[in-house]
Amino acid sequence: MVLARFERDFTDEAGNLLTGNISVEVRRETGGLVPVYSDRAGASALGNPFVNSGGAVAFHCVGGAYKITVTQGGFERILRYVGIGTKQEQDQGQDFAGYGMQWESGTTAPPSAGCVRANNADLSLATKLYISEVTLAGSDIATRLQELDSTGKSQQNGIILTQQPAGDTVSWKVSTVVDQTGYKEINVNTHAGETALNVGSISLLRSTTGGDGVDGASMLTRVRVVDTTDSDPATSGYSNGSSVDAVSLVTGDLVLRAAAGHPERNGVWLAPATGGASRDTSFDTYNEHPGAYFSVMEGTAKADTLWRCTSNKGGTLGVTAITLTEFTGGLSGLGSADNTVPRTDGTGGAALQPSALVVDDNADASGLRNVEQISTDAGATEGPTLSLYRNSASPAAADGMGELQFNGKDSGGNKTLYALLRAILDDPANGSEDASVSLRALVAGSMVEHLLIGGGVVGVPRGQLKFPSTAVPSSDANTLDDYEEGAWTPGLAFGGSATGVTFASRGGTYIKIGRIVMVQFNFTLSNNGSGAGGASLTGLPFTSEGASFGQMQVSQWSALSGVVGNPTLTVSPSTTEAVINMSGATASVQMTDTNIPNTGVMIGGGAYFAAA
Repeated sequence: MVLARFERDFTDEAGNLLTGNISVEVRRETGGLVPVYSDRAGASALGNPFVNSGGAVAFHCVGGAYKITVTQGGFERILRYVGIGTKQEQDQGQDFAGYGMQWESGTTAPPSAGCVRANNADLSLATKLYISEVTLAGSDIATRLQELDSTGKSQQNGIILTQQPAGDTVSWKVSTVVDQTGYKEINVNTHAGETALNVGSISLLRSTTGGDGVDGASMLTRVRVVDTTDSDPATSGYSNGSSVDAVSLVTGDLVLRAAAGHPERNGVWLAPATGGASRDTSFDTYNEHPGAYFSVMEGTAKADTLWRCTSNKGGTLGVTAITLTEFTGGLSGLGSADNTVPRTDGTGGAALQPSALVVDDNADASGLRNVEQISTDAGATEGPTLSLYRNSASPAAADGMGELQFNGKDSGGNKTLYALLRAILDDPANGSEDASVSLRALVAGSMVEHLLIGGGVVGVPRGQLKFPSTAVPSSDANTLDDYEEGAWTPGLAFGGSATGVTFASRGGTYIKIGRIVMVQFNFTLSNNGSGAGGASLTGLPFTSEGASFGQMQVSQWSALSGVVGNPTLTVSPSTTEAVINMSGATASVQMTDTNIPNTGVMIGGGAYFAAA
């Protein structure tokens, strides 16, 4: 199991991060407390509410939209409808893939709100399920659960549970449903599938089979055939042996009537042995139709098609029209010669213009690996565009505006979030909006912010900006292209010769920022060698540029001879040497071996421009 993570810094009214112990409570918007954990696997429960040390709050839970309350003494902050994970709040309706619930490990009633548990840890031996009457999102499903009772019905109802996101599935047939306070006790038999589920998110789906085994009503209902003619099932046409779309019906078949004529007759009908048909009991009220999907298995014209009811609730069965339309969306028809998807604007048979979907090496939609969005606009208009829209009715500072997450497996085979790019709302005030962008990545297993761009400033939160070991020079006057710190070894030459020169001690350091090189040096000679003539400091860490002279000063010297004034050094163009000078009568003169004898000492430093 992998739970969703919530992480946020809570501050006081002055913007200071809270310190000391604070209380954190996580509730569904309908009021129930949410199980929270310290780890993604759900192994270590935190309790709810739980005490957190300081304002940096983090926990894991099943994805959803929650009310989070943080208190400390008289201070309280409440966040409403906080979306966590990929299973956040739905604005309207219910995904036909099933109700979002959580599986619990307990084997006794009652279950927690939004949760499901069985009366035996070995699901193949379970005879009862205890199911909360509300989903994780807070939807009331008590009536739908009660409808699972198969007593006196021609069809057999069942329950299918699918573990999210692994997809592990377990199912049972349902015999009876017992109403309890806040939950349903559902008696089950005929187990199939997994014998255990992990604590975490599950999808709960209702299944139904008719007398001959043809699947019936659920959020996605399978019928044998669809009838698009203006028939009257209540009187004749659907009985045993009748033909609908070239399919010969048998008693118990489910037939979907989806005709334009007399649309009030539309719906799911049960084929009788003789005479007029009756509506299937799962669709014997008007309000059971809106939002339902129907899969057709057989027929000449409409086999393997999908239909949906687009009517709204509130009608009268047999009086108000039930509108059923064939569903044509999705990636149907994407083949090896295609790089396109069907249009979604009602025009069929063309690409989703002006962009295309480039799929993986299989040339179809399986194992989708690479997605490329293409614009063929030849003008200056930006595009293609990927828009992430946080459509919040109450935007507030510090709201997360969206993330691009980069996940991969670790050495233990676990899905791991390695890096993310997050947009943050800093100020939602109309006309003076501010936002920032944060780049974060794992460092030693912890998510760390590396770059923060906002308020006209580029921040480096970790305080370190690294340049490559080999500089990449730029000719732009406003571009910083290098930073380096290091050590260098100063040398001496007299008349261009360093023969026999030895040192009792010597050392040097440098800092290079762009092309500016700042150096420090010191040396104490033990022998000035056999060279004679002008003195030069050698071994500068970078070759100087060819159009300027660098300058250095000697701040301290001793054991020199005949020195006039303060020694200085001049870095000549295109060299790694500096001429050592002293004052003369009318101009500076280069010092020689006679001025820097065997025990001479110099300490100094300066700066010069390095070659590009």
